[in-house]
Amino acid sequence: MIVIASKLNWTDNKLDKFFNNILILLEKGNVKLEIYKALDYTLIKMFEKNLVNLDFINNLINVFIKKLLNIKNNNNKGVREIEDIFRTNFINNLANIFNLSNKKDRFLSYESLEELIDSITYDVLKRYKNDIIIKLFIPLFKVSNKEIKKQIKDFIKDELSKTFNQSVYVEACINNIINPNKKYEQKLFTEIASLIKRRSKVVSSLINIIPLFYNEKLINIDQFSEFKGFYDLFDFIIEPNTFDFEKFDINWLLGFNNKFLEKILKIDNVKAAISKKLKEEIIEKNLDKRLKEIYFTYFA
Repeated sequence: MIVIASKLNWTDNKLDKFFNNILILLEKGNVKLEIYKALDYTLIKMFEKNLVNLDFINNLINVFIKKLLNIKNNNNKGVREIEDIFRTNFINNLANIFNLSNKKDRFLSYESLEELIDSITYDVLKRYKNDIIIKLFIPLFKVSNKEIKKQIKDFIKDELSKTFNQSVYVEACINNIINPNKKYEQKLFTEIASLIKRRSKVVSSLINIIPLFYNEKLINIDQFSEFKGFYDLFDFIIEPNTFDFEKFDINWLLGFNNKFLEKILKIDNVKAAISKKLKEEIIEKNLDKRLKEIYFTYFA
């Protein structure tokens, strides 16, 4: 039923009532993963139609923070719901909606932020610390005021100095919360080298650091060429001009940001090889709409 809401015509009163009912539903108790996925999809579609109330988005985020704090106060009740939310991009998409709005003077306010930081440092939420940093603090950083930004930034820097985590470092870097750091970059390199020796989870770690390449957040890129041969996409990103394009997957293009696309466009043999691949796919089958847009924008 929630998904249908994105297709309806709304009066202001009915829209307010719909938003209020959603808040009541979320505040009452455990909400299943399917509901969050449906709500996520619906809000994106409603935002595209200029139907989303920013107060509602703000309230949704605050409801989620309260749910986290309630876990601390209710003997872990609600843990499953929080774990489900962390499997989605729900909070990140809410922050993006807020960030893309024209009301740039609007800032989220979260009175409970300090309590939440305290809870993930010392209390029952400690085991969700990295998830909360990645799925909540980092998305909200971009729509926060200066005071909250500083609080989040200082907390992340402090946590990395205590216990290094690949995903936290990568996400904080690519979202411009911290600058690339030689010491942490060396830790990334050392951890991946150790995984290669043990033949364990190498690909997942390479996938994890790929955004650093896209966003030019690496200090010593050359050292990572040592990890070629384990994952085709990584091999392409490290040395696109010598890559075997028989292995090139055009769906990789969907993950490239504009900065990386512009970089590879400057390499003539790479541009020609990708253009050829895309042309062949257009001729042979119904190419994804987004890939067609990439072809005609960059490679035609």
